[in-house]
Amino acid sequence: MGLDVERIRGDFPVLHRQWRGRPSLVYLDSGCMSLKPRQVIQAVVEYYELHSACAGRSIHSLASMVSRRVDRSRTAIRRFIGASRPQEVVFLRNTSEGLNMLAQGLGLNKGDAVVITDREHNSNLLPWLRLVETAGIRVRVAPSLEDGTLSIDEFQETLAHGDVRVVSVAHTNNLDGYTIPLKEVTEIAHDKGAIMMVDGAQSAPGQPIDVKALGVDFFVFSIHKMLGPTGVGILYGRLDRLEDLPPYNVGGDTISSVTMEGAEYHPSPTKFEAGLQHYAGIYGAEAAIKYLKDLGMANVHAHDVALNRKATEAIADIPGVTVLGPQDPELRGGVLNVAVEGVSSHELGMALDEMANVAVRTGQHCNHIWFNDRNIEGAVRATFYVYNGEADVDRFTETLSEAIGILR
Repeated sequence: MGLDVERIRGDFPVLHRQWRGRPSLVYLDSGCMSLKPRQVIQAVVEYYELHSACAGRSIHSLASMVSRRVDRSRTAIRRFIGASRPQEVVFLRNTSEGLNMLAQGLGLNKGDAVVITDREHNSNLLPWLRLVETAGIRVRVAPSLEDGTLSIDEFQETLAHGDVRVVSVAHTNNLDGYTIPLKEVTEIAHDKGAIMMVDGAQSAPGQPIDVKALGVDFFVFSIHKMLGPTGVGILYGRLDRLEDLPPYNVGGDTISSVTMEGAEYHPSPTKFEAGLQHYAGIYGAEAAIKYLKDLGMANVHAHDVALNRKATEAIADIPGVTVLGPQDPELRGGVLNVAVEGVSSHELGMALDEMANVAVRTGQHCNHIWFNDRNIEGAVRATFYVYNGEADVDRFTETLSEAIGILR
């Protein structure tokens, strides 16, 4: 069943603002940050207006109400990703925090190896490079094929040395939207005795996720990319893995008792959630998850691919435009990233904004290793999502063609 885009757009206040006396905003930067529907905004306001207390500590009625809502949000997220228990869902700030927490907590030592791909976001590269410097680990890179897909043969080769402790990959990369065959990759990693750790920041917003069926050990994503508030990230971990993982931050609410001789930490998830949490954001996260669940994630994915296909076909004849990644939009989800010969990505992005209120991402998209290895200055990335329709695609592609002609 297709999405009712006009009805959906009615839920997003920012799409109904007047922008510099021109047509309404065409927002194609959801891969960085999605827009927020009124249901999420109302949930955030509800916390501040009606329930502004801390959860888990105080025993008065207001605090108990917040505690129940946090538990309810955690349960909604558990169901959304197919986790077995609420204890496997940890609230964090964002994906980057989760990836750093895991890199620091998995106890890697000198000589241990970590496998990544050549299309990783900096948040799944820099934590490992830091451990190269501080702990003497090794990082091996599984290369992509020329069409942008993952080479399973090359991936298996990176695990052939017997020293790989962790495989850490983006499920869907933010460069071109390609989704790796994660279940197959996980089975290969586990056969070699490696922990499977996944950056799900780009996949969780746009396709069905079932962490049990995928078999992963850890899966991290950000609510702000999937209609929710900023400042809320989610770490899924298999319960046995979380039990072995030390807390990343320590402090209030992480312990049951402490003396000068030592501390007794709570089990997961509490031992990982130090200090007061972003309760308003957690309220909003539940509302965002409900919104997407009601739409149906298979419907969301099909919608994004259909818009991507329309846009890809519309720009096919523009001279000097290269679509990054697989050429089949079915393999790129909602992402269309283009490099334009002889035109600065930043100048092109500004032209789209100034000429037609089209918002895109420009530059190297926190994926510097891929761009620098190919000596590419940057690219213009459009990410299609639930509130985009065919009219948005038309304005983007028509303005893109016009702007390229002006800037050349």
